[in-house]
Amino acid sequence: MQTAGGIVTFTIADTVAETTVVNFIDSAGTGLFMPSFSNVVFAPGAPAKAVVTGPSTAVAGSIVTVTFQVKDRNDNVVTNNSTATFSATANGSAKFLDAVGGTLVSGANSGAALVRAANGAVALRVSDALAESVDIHVADSAGLGLNVASTLNIVFTPGQANTIVVQPIANTTTDSATSVTVQVRDTNGNVVPQNFALSISLSAVSGTAKVTGATTGILLSGQNTSFASVQTAAGVAVLTVTDGAPETVQVTVTGTGLNTPAPVSFTVAVGAPARLPCCRSRPERRARP
Repeated sequence: MQTAGGIVTFTIADTVAETTVVNFIDSAGTGLFMPSFSNVVFAPGAPAKAVVTGPSTAVAGSIVTVTFQVKDRNDNVVTNNSTATFSATANGSAKFLDAVGGTLVSGANSGAALVRAANGAVALRVSDALAESVDIHVADSAGLGLNVASTLNIVFTPGQANTIVVQPIANTTTDSATSVTVQVRDTNGNVVPQNFALSISLSAVSGTAKVTGATTGILLSGQNTSFASVQTAAGVAVLTVTDGAPETVQVTVTGTGLNTPAPVSFTVAVGAPARLPCCRSRPERRARP
């Protein structure tokens, strides 16, 4: 660049909030003394949007940190603003617990919170005991003119398998069948979608109760007996059970490394009576006079 009257004027632009070092070089070799450098500080612009970031997956029951940032139109965090207030919402059963940075003004232990940024950001701890997909949104509740299109989706997945659960069993009759539904769940009651090998035992006085098949999962052994093995499908098995005797049947399910529930009972009543073939009545004979 050339001077005009010994003065040179130039423009520097930067979309990033940072300190820029400007060096002056005597490229023409005039022997002029050049200052070593000059700093130009580019500060963030006015708040333009609120952005939410965090993990895309988490284990149900765990605690994750979600960060909300106030940014200018060039995506710089507005660190010189500590008064921006806005709302955050989470659907499903997710809850905002507390703030790690910034201030949780209201809404602790709920899915709707009012937050205030500190140095352009606020971090909230979030938890959900259910295995589900959760969307976290931002709302410009204070009317600051912020763009709040940013959304974070977190998929909470089931935890480690912990307990076997046998659903209540419908009573049946001697000429019908009933279904036994078994689930493998984590400590928060979420079905763990994996394949598990389980043992099913039917206890009754007559000894005629038996597992005839599986409509969900795979019956590995014991078909038409009172003791069977089944493999779950995505953590669930549904078995078909019959009993030709009127009695109470207890169902016990066990699995390696899993908590075993108390036996679940159902009652077998007498079925409908079988129809007897109809016989024609003979006409009454009258004695001849």
